[in-house]
Amino acid sequence: MLSCVRAGATTSWGDILHESGGKEAMASLRHAATLGLAFCFEARIRALDGTTKWVRVVGDAPSPNHIRGFITDCTLSKASHGALRNVEMRDLEFEQEDVDARNRVERDLQVSNERLRSLTRVTGAVIGSLPLTAQVQLMAEQVKEAFKVDACVVRLLRGENLHLLASAGIASDQLLEQIPSGEGLPALLMSKGVPLAISDTRRAEGIPPYDPAHYSSYSFVSYAGAPLTVKDQIIGVIGIFMHEEPRKFSEDDLTHLQVVSNNMAVAVLNHELYQQLSDHKATLETNEERLRQVTEASSDAIWEWDRASDTLTWTDRVYELLDLTPTTMATQRIQFLLIVHPDDRKPFFRQIIRHIRVKEPCRIELRLRHGDGSYGIYESIGKLIYDRQDRPTRMVGSIHDISDRVRRDRELEAVAAMSLALREVETTDEMLPVISDQIARTMDLQSLGVALVDPDSDIVQIRHVRGVFKSLAGRQFKKQDGFNGPVFGEAEVKLADDLRDGLDPILNEVLNIPTAVLGVPLVARGEVIGLLWLGKGAESPDAEPTFTQDETRLLGILAEIAAAALRRASFRERTEFHLQRMHSLSIVHATVSENLDLRTTLEMLLEQLRLQTGIHAAAFHLFDEKSGMFRLDTSFGFEIGIVVPPLGRDLILNRYRSKLTELEEGGTRGRRFATMVAAGFESYLAVPLIANENILGVLEIYHKGDLPQRVDLDNFAEMLASQAAIAVDNTNLLKSLRSANKELTSAYDATIEGWARALDLRDHETEGHTRRVTEMTVDLAKLMDVPPNEIAHMKRGALLHDIGKMAIPDNVLLKEGELDQKEWIIMRRHPGIALDLLEPVSFLKPAIDIPFCHHEKWDGTGYPRGLKGKQIPLSARIFSVIDVWDALRSDRPYRKGWSREQAVHYISLQSGRHFDPEVTEIFLKNLATIDRWIR
Repeated sequence: MLSCVRAGATTSWGDILHESGGKEAMASLRHAATLGLAFCFEARIRALDGTTKWVRVVGDAPSPNHIRGFITDCTLSKASHGALRNVEMRDLEFEQEDVDARNRVERDLQVSNERLRSLTRVTGAVIGSLPLTAQVQLMAEQVKEAFKVDACVVRLLRGENLHLLASAGIASDQLLEQIPSGEGLPALLMSKGVPLAISDTRRAEGIPPYDPAHYSSYSFVSYAGAPLTVKDQIIGVIGIFMHEEPRKFSEDDLTHLQVVSNNMAVAVLNHELYQQLSDHKATLETNEERLRQVTEASSDAIWEWDRASDTLTWTDRVYELLDLTPTTMATQRIQFLLIVHPDDRKPFFRQIIRHIRVKEPCRIELRLRHGDGSYGIYESIGKLIYDRQDRPTRMVGSIHDISDRVRRDRELEAVAAMSLALREVETTDEMLPVISDQIARTMDLQSLGVALVDPDSDIVQIRHVRGVFKSLAGRQFKKQDGFNGPVFGEAEVKLADDLRDGLDPILNEVLNIPTAVLGVPLVARGEVIGLLWLGKGAESPDAEPTFTQDETRLLGILAEIAAAALRRASFRERTEFHLQRMHSLSIVHATVSENLDLRTTLEMLLEQLRLQTGIHAAAFHLFDEKSGMFRLDTSFGFEIGIVVPPLGRDLILNRYRSKLTELEEGGTRGRRFATMVAAGFESYLAVPLIANENILGVLEIYHKGDLPQRVDLDNFAEMLASQAAIAVDNTNLLKSLRSANKELTSAYDATIEGWARALDLRDHETEGHTRRVTEMTVDLAKLMDVPPNEIAHMKRGALLHDIGKMAIPDNVLLKEGELDQKEWIIMRRHPGIALDLLEPVSFLKPAIDIPFCHHEKWDGTGYPRGLKGKQIPLSARIFSVIDVWDALRSDRPYRKGWSREQAVHYISLQSGRHFDPEVTEIFLKNLATIDRWIR
């Protein structure tokens, strides 16, 4: 038994290790802790009694700050062991147990020695050169032998499953290649992360559920396992099994098993590192080969500059790029500077100096001279290489030709600039100078012209010019004329090297110097909408002016962009024009349809004509059928009065549209239009107003200059004249309709009054009643702010309120005494009879409410339908009060009429019962006015 460490005490390895070999022992521990390896070594230590003893130390390092294991006394062949835990790099804790029984000590010593030999063989397998599977298989067999178990199985974690790596003591057909890591004992082991043992799995509790099919046909009763851990991460598990006799695994067993698992983990890690190293080596070789192939196939030239010798080395590609030979190519720095464009040498030096200062790769654009003296644009990429003292020793890099890229970039810049500039403007007139400026700036041109096709006339008009083309501004020509014919006909760029040879009479007259003219069509969606003229003078007296292929291509691209923008602007302008025209016509239509004042309508039509066409003066003359003359109705733009019929009166009467581009002279026409010419008018247009083949008037249009062509004046004027004719015709029809309607209404009203008098004549007792109640009803309705059109219907309803009594027999209607029950039933039919009589007459339908409902009562006790409250039409509620008032105040054969006070008292009592309270209140307040009809 060791006496150098007390049970439960903690001491330092430095305190107990003997001076001889102590440093080597500490180095072994540190090495194992750093790499997470198992360790096994012998060392001398100092006991508490001062003696020196030899011990064997075996353990592992789960983490850099934690090592554990056991020690064996080699001096007296007596062993004491314990788990090492909570060990830092400088501190290791031992737990000492006193062993009293010699036989137990000897047995434990024997087991420890056997396991030590097995662990030694395992360690040899780990550091050997066997493949991973062979290493782990050897370990599994050694573990089975060392722990005296029936079987040992090792599995590695791959994803969610544990894959079989090695097994000993179990036939291969009894194990599955992979099992889920979240089931059974592996799941329990991995969740705890430390070795565990189960002496009898048949009685064990807390084992996660598992599918028996995942464990094939192998069964066991005892189990011990440990996780394979690398840097605190579980990569697999090792398990040992007893399949018949239960066995209780000790703490030593678990400690030894953990040591074995750590060695296996080291084997797996070493294998993966070796595999990665092999893969990296293969990748490096592959990359080197690919680099060689890429270098050979690359369009770049690779260079290297050696600082010590100041020499440049190039790949053969440089000779093709610069059209040089090995003898003419620069091999010294100063020689290389001679082929750099003079303007690029200073920027080149500045970039190199900056690169040395910031130690970053440099990227330089520079122009290099070719063998024929021309220059190309190249990009050089280089990087300095430094020695261990951080001193630059050499520089490596490449150069490649970027002339095409620079040209494309410039083209893209030109395209972007053109597109951006055109986004800022909307109309064609705004776009034309923008297009001209962008092309002139990009191509360094001074002379340029833009001509556009008029879609209506197919005539080409020069809309914008600069330079030598200025005198052609506003000129018009046909598509097929001169030099322009091929451009329009073939929709291709055409070059005229010298127009002074009579190639084009239109352009030749303005060109007094040798000038190359490029005609570029403006094509949008397959249609030529115009063309560009671009003039270029000779660079020297002896040189011929021309456009290069690159310039022609770029101009074609810019022309496409310009054409697309111009087409959009034209489409937008035409769309806006038509929308304005449609809006104008909708205003015209609405005004003609809704406005009954003819003068207002005609003034609006002339205003729309002025806004939409820009004409200077116009007038409407209306035809008077009685006099056969035109009468001026509405006009604008004249400073003098028009007192005579318009020009072409005879033609207009014959329904002929007159259009004059020059005003005539002579006769009456001459006298009239001489004044107009004096006022500055040059053009004239007359459009007749015709409706139903009748001439109703004429629209006259005067303009100072030619009549506008682009605003579609002719059609618009005809549409306005048509609408004006409709307005005049509607006015005439309305006058006729109003007259006819007035006559018809008077006839109806006379008929109704005749019916009312007939009813009064039949019932002498109520003679005059109809006239009185009608007048009082109208008065009360006005006091209640009933609209006038409804009062007219109420008047007719009051006149016909008893029309239903025409069907009541005389013995009932004219009975002097009170009516019996049967007679009342007959009498109460007269509202329904009135409905049947009046409803078929559409003119009297709005008047039915009084004849049908004037016997309804506010409280719902009336007839014929028992309506209540505001269910009763207002006209009937008003008439009900008037009807009862007149009946109370009038004399009857069987009684005298009531006094005013009596009638007022009764009416007041019936408010809210028989009568509408609101109607009753207004009636009584205005009784003095309403009661004037009672005689």
